[in-house]
Amino acid sequence: MPNFATRLAARLALGLGLAAGSAGAAGAWQIGNWFGRSVLTDAGTFAGCRMSAAYDTGITLHFMQLSKGTLLIGMSEPGWSLDPAGAYSMGLVVDGRFVRRARGVVLSGMREAMFIDLGRDQATRALLGRRARLSLADGMRTYDFSLTSAAEALARLDQCVRGGG
Repeated sequence: MPNFATRLAARLALGLGLAAGSAGAAGAWQIGNWFGRSVLTDAGTFAGCRMSAAYDTGITLHFMQLSKGTLLIGMSEPGWSLDPAGAYSMGLVVDGRFVRRARGVVLSGMREAMFIDLGRDQATRALLGRRARLSLADGMRTYDFSLTSAAEALARLDQCVRGGG
């Protein structure tokens, strides 16, 4: 059973498109290939911020930081149709070194994406900001991402959350 932060993030992820559309350019920012904005609850209250970068592989990498500090990493691909009841375990590898394993969550209304909850793990967050490559491995496939401009974008993500959007 996913923890509260993961369930909340999952609900918020469903509304990312709606929040982005209703927010327009307000609160939106860009650093390098990262696009970010605040995330709102269904009631319109501030819930956190997210940033996304699209890659040539067709996969988009997402970082979402909730208002209480929980960090989630997600990836999406429009052609995916993942099973929300499926068991997904992702290995997090940074610059070729295994960092940790986390449970992946797929939403019934957003089957093209999976998120992993890193909680408030500041060591992993700092590592992501200092390194060049992120790999997410599910045992069958490894998804590689260049973290170009990630340090600046993660700092801006944190600023977005601390400033309430």
